[in-house]
Amino acid sequence: MADFEIKRGLELAFALTARSASQTDRRIPVPVRANHVQGQRSEVASIFEEFLRQVLFVSNKVDRLPKNWPQPQVLNADARSSDPWKTLIGQGSVVLLSSPPYGAAQKYVRSTSLESAWLGFIDDRGPIGIEQGSIGREHIRAQHRAPNLSSLDGLLVADELRDLRNRSATRADIYDHYYLDMMKVFQNAAALDNMDEVVLVAGTNVVAGTLMETHEHLSEMISSLGFRLVEVFQDEIRGRTLLTRRKGDAQPARAEYVHRFVRQDAATSTIFVK
Repeated sequence: MADFEIKRGLELAFALTARSASQTDRRIPVPVRANHVQGQRSEVASIFEEFLRQVLFVSNKVDRLPKNWPQPQVLNADARSSDPWKTLIGQGSVVLLSSPPYGAAQKYVRSTSLESAWLGFIDDRGPIGIEQGSIGREHIRAQHRAPNLSSLDGLLVADELRDLRNRSATRADIYDHYYLDMMKVFQNAAALDNMDEVVLVAGTNVVAGTLMETHEHLSEMISSLGFRLVEVFQDEIRGRTLLTRRKGDAQPARAEYVHRFVRQDAATSTIFVK
């Protein structure tokens, strides 16, 4: 195993130690201090011993992988920029699998803030820097509000975003940016001649008290860029640990939808499976 892979494995073990050795409430993904309740606080006696345990855990997981496992290409870049997509040109047929965040429905950045801090990815300001550079952020700064939605003209989501603004300008700002960011990603994918298929995994949101069919909006965006929907699968969400409760009556999504698209000229019939 290369030194780089060993370093990544140790970093993963270190991140796992941050969570397992902390005094956080295990029932809540966002790191908050647990009450003095039996079974809710960490009983780790030694941080170093816990780190060694996590190293062994990660090592055992790696050892169980098939030896002939194909090596993935992992590109750490901003998908909204066209530059990283250029690395895929000339690599034969490309399939894009996208599982985007659902607007602000899940607190991805805050849920991993403890691990990110231990690994040095965030500073004393907290995770705000990472969040402002993310797709599907929780907060929008004043200078970023009410963006130009012209790239969404003609799509149903543009009308829904205008309706949302009448109910909540703050939520509208957040979801304006979410859909604009996702359109940039899809446009970059569609610009590649060798991008033959797109697989989208998405669900629904309850925003300002109203159900938003996020997966349908994203599907329409992809279709508008020269792809044709050929398959849709509905998958019930089981045992997720990100968000189990929300304020008010809003409930977390109970199902996700897997959409498969091909280029418009491909001869394939459409299938819907529940």
